[in-house]
Amino acid sequence: MTDKNKVLLTKVSNIFHAQVLAARLESEGYKCYITTPTQSLTPFPLEIDIFVDAAHLEQTREILLFDSVEEIFTSQNPQKKRTKLLSNKWWISKRLKRK
Repeated sequence: MTDKNKVLLTKVSNIFHAQVLAARLESEGYKCYITTPTQSLTPFPLEIDIFVDAAHLEQTREILLFDSVEEIFTSQNPQKKRTKLLSNKWWISKRLKRK
């Protein structure tokens, strides 16, 4: 594939996320190209570009959209879980008030 045929699919903030996303798309048969300012692991958020073949842009976008929607419906409500965890620790606030 030449550079003319590559189009930007998305940008992510860390190399791990980019590699997971590329692996997901490659498992569906679409080749991805990751470009980063550096290939090393850094603690700073980087802007990492993920490119795909222009002919496969719509299909890869649909895969990302499908994964996002599926994640919403399969994940548990984290806010509800956090409230429950804090409510189970009522004795901490009583202990702190005592002092």
